[in-house]
Amino acid sequence: MSLDRKDFAAFFASVHQPEPAHASDGSLPAPGGPPQPFHWQERLLDAVLDTGVWPDRIVAPTGAGKTAAIDVHVFATALTAVSGGPRPPRRLAMVVPRRVLVDDQHRHASRLADLLDPGRDDVLGEVAAILARLRWPAEPPESGPGRLSSPLIVGRLRGGAVPSRSWRDYPTACTVLCATPDMFGSRLLFRGYGTSSRAWPREAGLLAFDTAVVVDEAHLARQLLTTTRRVAQLAAVAEEPVPVPVLQVVETTATPPRGISTDGAESGQTSVSVTDADLDEPVLARRLTQPKPVRIVPIQEWPADTPAKRRKVATAVADAVVDVLTSLDRSAELPHTVGCFVNTVAMAVAVADQLRDRRTDGAGLRAVMVCGQTRPADLDRLDQQHPGLLTSAGNPDIDVIVTTQSLEVGVDLDLAAVVTELAAGSALAQRVGRANRRGLRGHAPVRVLGNARTLTDRAQSGPYQGDDLHDALEWMTRRAADPRGLAPWALREDPPPPAAPRRSLWQRPELADAWHWARTSDDLAAAPELDLWLADSFDDETAVGVVVRDAIPADVTDAVRLLRAMPPADREVFATPYRTVSAVLTELLRQTQPGGTSGGDAAPTPPMIRIRGEEITVLTAQVDDGRIRVDLRPGDLVVIDSAARVFTRSTAGPEAGFSPPVLVEYDETAGAPRVNADDVSQVITTSNPTGQEQVTLRLEPAIWGAHRDTIEHLISAFTDDYHASPKRRRHRGLADLLAGLGRDLPHAHPWVRMLAEATTLLRRAVTETEIELHQDEAGEIVRLLVLDRRRAGADEQLRQIRTTSSDPVTLDCHQRDVGVRATVLGEHLGLPRALVAALRVAGDHHDDGKADLRFQARLGADPAGPALAKQHPDVTAAEQRRNADASGVPSRWRHEQRSVVESWRAVNAGDSAPHAQLAARLVGTSHGHGRTGFPHTATELMHSADPADLRNVAIDLFDLGGWDDLVEHTHRQWGVWGCAYLEALLRAADGQTSAEGR
Repeated sequence: MSLDRKDFAAFFASVHQPEPAHASDGSLPAPGGPPQPFHWQERLLDAVLDTGVWPDRIVAPTGAGKTAAIDVHVFATALTAVSGGPRPPRRLAMVVPRRVLVDDQHRHASRLADLLDPGRDDVLGEVAAILARLRWPAEPPESGPGRLSSPLIVGRLRGGAVPSRSWRDYPTACTVLCATPDMFGSRLLFRGYGTSSRAWPREAGLLAFDTAVVVDEAHLARQLLTTTRRVAQLAAVAEEPVPVPVLQVVETTATPPRGISTDGAESGQTSVSVTDADLDEPVLARRLTQPKPVRIVPIQEWPADTPAKRRKVATAVADAVVDVLTSLDRSAELPHTVGCFVNTVAMAVAVADQLRDRRTDGAGLRAVMVCGQTRPADLDRLDQQHPGLLTSAGNPDIDVIVTTQSLEVGVDLDLAAVVTELAAGSALAQRVGRANRRGLRGHAPVRVLGNARTLTDRAQSGPYQGDDLHDALEWMTRRAADPRGLAPWALREDPPPPAAPRRSLWQRPELADAWHWARTSDDLAAAPELDLWLADSFDDETAVGVVVRDAIPADVTDAVRLLRAMPPADREVFATPYRTVSAVLTELLRQTQPGGTSGGDAAPTPPMIRIRGEEITVLTAQVDDGRIRVDLRPGDLVVIDSAARVFTRSTAGPEAGFSPPVLVEYDETAGAPRVNADDVSQVITTSNPTGQEQVTLRLEPAIWGAHRDTIEHLISAFTDDYHASPKRRRHRGLADLLAGLGRDLPHAHPWVRMLAEATTLLRRAVTETEIELHQDEAGEIVRLLVLDRRRAGADEQLRQIRTTSSDPVTLDCHQRDVGVRATVLGEHLGLPRALVAALRVAGDHHDDGKADLRFQARLGADPAGPALAKQHPDVTAAEQRRNADASGVPSRWRHEQRSVVESWRAVNAGDSAPHAQLAARLVGTSHGHGRTGFPHTATELMHSADPADLRNVAIDLFDLGGWDDLVEHTHRQWGVWGCAYLEALLRAADGQTSAEGR
């Protein structure tokens, strides 16, 4: 078939086919037919297809299906690739300030990616075949590496999770990124939270070009809107702007700003909106017009600022929930679950405990608490125990979901009613938006609990301030007098009061800021504080990830070594507000100090390990005016021992529903947790960034409990002839031992699945697995690890020196392949011939410096053989360390700096000569270094035996300021973000080639 505009309806229907009884948020199945897109979604597609540019604004009430922007992006990208129409950006970033919504959008995009199979004989197959040619332009769609992957790339960028990285290697692919404002904005400004400084420029370049960003709930991210729109202007400031689409910024809102029509004409902006005429669609009309009547319930003790008040408020909230549940019509087939929204985790715990002691209709209530910091693994367990609970289908066995603001946005719930603490007006509108979302009930009652007499300017409930609460209560009073209540369409006439600005001015980036941010590999006197350009409030909560692991070694060096070998996976991360993590970890550190609860003669306390990008160190603290402050930044991960009792209880007895645990809120004033704390178990996971199964088996007596002696014997039996055995025999011998252990373990043992996977992998090619032995200071083996070496293809640092291939990768072949791939990417993106030539010559010479004999010794190359680009696949971790120590490579020596000198003559000749400085810059920055300087002088970089002309080049560049001048010239010529984008293309070519084992 040949893809055509009229195929969008069939594409949409295939994507949103119910599973099995409900559709996703995009639309609902029409009676007697498949799901159909709403008219406004069709208009959005036409707007993108007609111009190649996304509208400035999307105005669509809650429940109108804004997530369908993902479907529009994928279809429009495929159609324009074959029709030749104006090309929209290849990347779509869905940005929203709620981690749960990020995850919800990520699930939708991932499901769409799974459906896109070029082998299908339908519109999804046609779209997939087109997108395959975009992702892999150098290979036929049916061949080449990674063909088991989807042609659609999906990434997630949010605090408290391992950030997606694969999207950086495919700049030509259709991509969907789901992100929080701080994670997207920090990457755009060359300081990506939670990622390595070496990756900062490539991420900044890719997001500033060929990307459209949809900022959902834009009223919560006004500073980000200001910043992204300004970057879109600054990215094009250059003598020769890069000829690809510059960043396009879209804001979404449920109601248009006052004085602005739905078409945006008065503001000079383009807009796509839901209009009165769209209500002729019965499905959409039901969603937007069914009444949600409001009743205000006064509570004398609210807001709860003491434990005693919290107990009384929790009782009142529980009473309101029971009252609403009793009033519901239970005869309908739809679930009767009530959503109970409160403003703090402590209140959520108190309310959930109260509800589990209540009874209605003669039966005990089943209440589940779900807060935003939950581990994905616990959400999976929640779905297993209560299927469909967090979807529009619901679960009929659960009476109440108790939650905080984490579920108020975007989650596709369809609640029977809502009980909520008073909050800001926009938050209340979003919370109630989860009720009767599909419009299948005649109405959905709403209860709002608060107290007008306590709403002074200094009042606060959770993150909400007195002024916002006062305005919200006045608005709720008006809505309670209207029978329609909080129906989405009624709110167009009386929208929620905007939150009071928490900043007096919005900050606009300037070129000078961009030049400063672009110094990504320099040790700046002070790191840029990005809140000025990203945060609506300097009190906004950013996220830190917390990971729990069993038996973290007390020795810091050993603990870091273990985490470097077995890094965290997404499934085991608690994404937690910075302040909560800081307070809890500060208290844990205080307890380990002399005089603390774990001080004195107590056993050594396991250290807490901080992971920042690729940097793994022990978490430290500073004493400032007598206060301990932990060294944390947004996007960091902290690994703590599973014995730490700092989490909420996950269950309250066999009759209660499973509630995923979260980190407790610690009250620094009271010096105690706000709720009773418990410990949690670690997650044994197999997920990794490549999408393949990641085997990370830890055989250590300390974590195997009753099987401790068995593990000791296994390690002893394996290591008796470890060094004397060939590698293949070692792997097969361990596989046999693991198979025997698996047969002896009970089926429910948590390590059984991982044992089976490790056994299978060990019997495959020896290049795919690493066996790592860890010894203590006395030389005794303390643990044995089975590690998956396939991750070398996804890890940017690993693949610079390691290969996934069983054959040696020579330097000449690797550089030639990178040059060819860079040419393909540049031509595919329509870059001018001179820019493509610069990319090609940079690829041909980006690793010239690896020919240095010292570097070849580090790789373990044969001095009499050809120079290698990667170390031999059979080199073990211990051999790597010995080679590095014996090579004589100076500390912080970078082969890219040497590559600039070695390639100088080549980049100044031939087709690349017009852009020689750009080509040289691309060589020097090919792995994220050299922006703007390198650590070594010409004397330190070169050998005394090197030719004089090479030494002179090095002196001019690195002693006399030539490299600094070159970087500044290229910034002026192609722009700060333009240079970063071109660097990203070369690095993608290198990454793709290395991942393929070449």
